Amino acid sequence: MSPETAWPYRIYFDIVLQGRACHRDGLERRLSQLEGAPARKTRGYIEYLLSKCYEATGESGRAEAMRARAAQDYAVEPGELERSVDVASYV
Repeated sequence: MSPETAWPYRIYFDIVLQGRACHRDGLERRLSQLEGAPARKTRGYIEYLLSKCYEATGESGRAEAMRARAAQDYAVEPGELERSVDVASYV
């Protein structure tokens, strides 16, 4: 697998499975580029990853707000967000 192909999996692994926030700055930059864009699931995926980063750093309020935004972009209830996110869709 090429480094470009592996990158989304690496980020997902680090953030969601390992509970790390090491990609936070890059994700925040990427989200700012997507603001107002119609790429709802792409933006929702970034928001989901950021919510996990905020959880990892103890920022529960920011995590909850970002999770709500991600759920809205995925057009699901916040409780269904985890089932809706699929890293393979972004590779």
